[in-house]
Amino acid sequence: MLRVLSLLLMLAAAVAAVSAPGANERVPALRLVDKSPITLRGSAFKARERVTVTATDGTARVVRVVRAGSSGTFAVTFPKLRFDPCELEARASGARGSRAWFKLPERMCPIPLAQS
Repeated sequence: MLRVLSLLLMLAAAVAAVSAPGANERVPALRLVDKSPITLRGSAFKARERVTVTATDGTARVVRVVRAGSSGTFAVTFPKLRFDPCELEARASGARGSRAWFKLPERMCPIPLAQS
């Protein structure tokens, strides 16, 4: 009986977690869609939100301002940046609070030599 009761409590907790407010909210994201020129796609931003996207390739930093569409998506290109999987990163900040960050997963990047 105790086992059945504890199983029912765990089931009730799982149902409550799934149906909690905000459980189905979409999280803003940035994804790389092309390497040349570097093109990022933003999704799940607020509709028509003004978004500032800052990208760097390790040597240069470029800032672009775009407006998300009615579905909360946008695409932005950075033709002056070079594709470097070890250094490329970007962040997007929406005027109404949406935030996303992009960095490729760590790879076997060369370790910088120490300056003597």
